[in-house]
Amino acid sequence: MLFWIIVGLALHIVHVFSHALMRFGNIGFAAYVGPRDTLGDPGVLEGRALRATNNFKENLPLFLTPAILALAIDGANLSLAILGAQVFIVARIIYFAAYVSGIPMLRSPFYGVGLAGCVMILAALF
Repeated sequence: MLFWIIVGLALHIVHVFSHALMRFGNIGFAAYVGPRDTLGDPGVLEGRALRATNNFKENLPLFLTPAILALAIDGANLSLAILGAQVFIVARIIYFAAYVSGIPMLRSPFYGVGLAGCVMILAALF
């Protein structure tokens, strides 16, 4: 389970750097290392990546809290918790790709699948 917690945290870093790298490409080095007071609007892809990242930030505690509890609670069903973590991680990777690519009607179902992975981890605690 610890491996999947680390993968979840690494995925957060990938999310953050994805739109940061897009911003860097849009504004250049000098503006990027400056105070960033006047950056302008993000491009379409950067805006999507930023919104996907914000969504991931909102959902990361829903994953991390029960995942850490699954490690700490004796008697937790670790195999179910690991499966739930795998479902969450894979769904969130597909969610991000679907969001950034703009494929209609694809990101919401994968959001639901990721949420179901969190519910699986919660179920493993009982």
